Amino acid sequence: MEVANICQKLDEAAIKYFEILEELTERKKRLQDGLREGFFSLSKARYSMGSRSVGSLQYNTTNMKALASVEVSDECGSCTFFHQRREPTKKTAKQKQAGSDKDRNAEVQSTESQVRRRKAEENGPEESELEERIQELSIEEVTIQDPLKWFGILVPAALRQGQNAFIEAVEQCVEIATLQNKLMATQLEYQELMKTKMELNDKTENVDDTEEGETNVGRTG
Repeated sequence: MEVANICQKLDEAAIKYFEILEELTERKKRLQDGLREGFFSLSKARYSMGSRSVGSLQYNTTNMKALASVEVSDECGSCTFFHQRREPTKKTAKQKQAGSDKDRNAEVQSTESQVRRRKAEENGPEESELEERIQELSIEEVTIQDPLKWFGILVPAALRQGQNAFIEAVEQCVEIATLQNKLMATQLEYQELMKTKMELNDKTENVDDTEEGETNVGRTG
């Protein structure tokens, strides 16, 4: 690899580095603005609804289900993060009739125990009916409630604005993580190119010194 080619790659890596750095700075600013707006909207909602109406007493952490998830891909040599968000689901008629998820799980366990007893008694028709009921309970969708409904049905606009701001902040966090990995990968690429360039320069200098020495010996002779 010629030195001129390496110098060109070094220039490209430097330009790429600063482009990523500029985008990263912009993303961090958006994150800061989003968090500021989110907390400000949350404080406005607490002021209008009352400090005790918006807090940890309004939800149960044991029954929480995440609406946002992050997937990691390592195809391009550096980790890339992808943000995915599920929409809140509504309870079906079967789920409303069955009750909470805890009751549904208890029903599944009870039905499984009945299947085991029926298998021991070798009752074919009852086995198939109970197994079908297990499959029916297993494929029912798990409901994911909108977090806004933890605080009531009719919530102030400030609380909804705060939710939107925090959703945007989560997306910015994922983008920031991806950009930071790209920035580190570009920096490592630049360092490797510099190392290669220095090695080539050293070899070129050694060759020049050898040729100059041979020329001086020839003149002396």
